[in-house]
Formats: sequence, structure tokens, C-alpha cells
Amino acid sequence: MNVRIRRLRSDYEQIRKALQTHQAIRIKGASGNPPDRYQIEYDIRSLVENADGSITERHQHLVEVYLTLSYPRQAPQCRMLTPVFHPNIAPHAICIGDHWAAGESLLNLITRIGEMLAYQSYNVKSPLNGTAARWVDDHLDLLPTDARDLTAIWSPPPEAATPAVECCANCHSTAAPLQKCSNGHLACENCLIECAACGKTYCLLCGLETCSLCSGFVCEQCKTVCPQCLRTICSTHLSNCDTCGKPGCPDCTIECGICGRKSCLEHLAQCAQCRTAICLEHTHTCVRCNGKYCSEHFNADLQICNSCRDAASGAGRVDTGRSDAGQTIPPVMTVRCPGCTTQYRLTLDHAGKRLMCPKCKTTFSA
Repeated sequence: MNVRIRRLRSDYEQIRKALQTHQAIRIKGASGNPPDRYQIEYDIRSLVENADGSITERHQHLVEVYLTLSYPRQAPQCRMLTPVFHPNIAPHAICIGDHWAAGESLLNLITRIGEMLAYQSYNVKSPLNGTAARWVDDHLDLLPTDARDLTAIWSPPPEAATPAVECCANCHSTAAPLQKCSNGHLACENCLIECAACGKTYCLLCGLETCSLCSGFVCEQCKTVCPQCLRTICSTHLSNCDTCGKPGCPDCTIECGICGRKSCLEHLAQCAQCRTAICLEHTHTCVRCNGKYCSEHFNADLQICNSCRDAASGAGRVDTGRSDAGQTIPPVMTVRCPGCTTQYRLTLDHAGKRLMCPKCKTTFSA
């Protein structure tokens, strides 16, 4: 069973038990097995803006909470299904991302949204609703709109918590078996994670990250960041350039298709014809098209690629090395007229052709 499925089951059991007798928050609906999409109903005194711009009270609110495929590493997606007037709530989103951590329980998040609706929590410095932020600045004396302690409503009373019972440090489950992770946190099996590189057991409180290549969870000791693309990867996926020693992931340190040496992107080319990755030692530059080629597709004698060589055909004329636009044409060969001994620089187009000297009119082959 993967980490996400275990976490979804643990979340569902926790909020089901905590909210079944809650006076202000309840589960309106849940979908998925285990559930990954919830509709949460709040009976909290909050505000709504009317069509004429007036602000009035509203007590019933409906919120959708969706746990994405990246949960719990990434925050759930939360949005209002009913209108509300709040600086940090827009129709498409509820601003909770800056405060999210993988170790936070879904119950805490649901409670925190209730505190926002009750105006016990808000931030007017980076609002989603500027009008609501200005309203808050002008009506601080009316806040909060609902002063109830939403956490105290579902938290057990102090006397019920004694004698102390061991529970999961992350989801607070008391279900056995509980065991300590490599960082000493006591956790249930639903909150335990195994590092994909070293195999050590950690929990959701340990802040494990995901390898961009194998998608496995990696601990702090086994993770590394590719200095070239800045992606987080397992240390097992890191290798060094044989030319400069720069480390990189498999996408940034690639084997030469000819000699097998590993090269970083700075010391690597790609054959323009066969697309094979080649190190600089086996890279050839065509003097005519300036393309990069491997030895198989390059004519070392003429210093041109096979494509340019094969393109030469038909009758030609002697060229002094300049194009019609006056640009210098890189020569690939020089010939001497057998009649007047004048030397000419020839481009690839003249290879294998019958030419005529413009001075003495002698014909000869290039």
C-alpha cells in the first residue's frame, strides 16, 4: 500500500470520528475509496457581499476539499461552493498554501478554514479579495464574526486525555502497531514512509521529498539537487562529467554514443544527422553548414559532413571564394589551373565537376 493511500485512510478515520459530534463543522459528502474529495459544511457566522454592494451575515457555508495525487507533499485544493466575503478567499481558491506542511492533518486544515470563515484568521497584506481587505481595515471592531474556539469543540477535555495514551505524532491515531521512525517520531503504519534510496523508515513529519526521476520518497541524507537543472533526485541517480567533473542527473550527464564517456551538457553535442549524443572529442564541425556531426557522418578529408558532400551535383564554375552577396565562403579545397597555373579556392559545390578557368578558358576537373 503506497503512502498516499495510507494517508487518505488515516485522514478519513480521523475527521469522521472528530466531526461526527462537532457543533459547527460536518462532512456533507465524500467520494473515492478511500475518500480523496470532501464537501465540508460549516455552520459559522461569516459575511457575504450582496449584488448592491452591501455586506450581510451568512451562517451556512459549503467547501470542497480535493486531495490531489501529490498529496500529502502538496497542499489540498480547496474552494468555496457557496459565496463568502473574505480577504483570502476567492470563488476559485482558498489561500492556505503558504501554511501547508506534509505533516499537517486534514482535520487541522478543515478547522483552519472554519477559523477563516469566522474571521479569526485573515491576512490583508496579500489578499485574494481586495475589497474585503479594505473592509476589514475599516471594521476591525466587528471582528471576529464568530468567536467560538472551533478546535475546542472537537478536542477531548483535559481529564479525558489522562492517563496518557501513546499515539501517532502525525495523525494522533492510537491504533497499533506504533513504532519510532529513524528521526525518533512515534508513528502508526499509515504515516510511515520508506526512503527509496537507503530503505530507512521515516514518517510524514520528517519532510521527505520525491525524486523527480523515480518518484520515490527520499530522506535528507539521500536527496540531492542536480546543479544543472536544479531538480531534486536520489543520490543514486547522480553522475559526473568525465571532462570537467561536474555532477548531474541522467538528463544532464549523458553517455557519448561513440566512446561511452559521460559528458555534461556543456561538453556534449548531438549529431545533426543521426541525433546521437557525442562528446567534444568525437564532434566534428562542417565548414560549409557549421553543423555538428559524428565521425560516421563526417568527411574528414574535406572537413564537411556527408549531407553537404552528397548535395554537390551538376556543372559548376570556378569561384574565387565569395558568394553573390559578397560574403566569404569557407573553402573546402584549392586547385590550380593546368593552363595558366592560377590558384582558386573552391567550395563544396565544385567537387567532382568540370570547371573552366575564367582567365585562360582551360577546362579541368576539380
